[in-house]
Amino acid sequence: MKQNSYVCDNCGKSREKDANHWFVLTAQYAIPGAPTLLKWNQGSAEDPRARHACGQECAFAMLARFMATGTFERVAVKREDPCPSSA
Repeated sequence: MKQNSYVCDNCGKSREKDANHWFVLTAQYAIPGAPTLLKWNQGSAEDPRARHACGQECAFAMLARFMATGTFERVAVKREDPCPSSA
């Protein structure tokens, strides 16, 4: 894959337009099933299981999603009880 032909898996921003401060997220490296946030490196980015984040905000949103759902992908989550802090 061409080095800058990636898009943010959270917001859709293209790496071709902004290659600074990107991250690679995976749940496959250190501890299988545990999320890993890596500073951008081409080898990790090319892994088909890797997800790409254009900056801290998107990386943290994806980590929060992973902790809530077990996946970096956007999924509908049905809550039985509303979050007490939102009341």
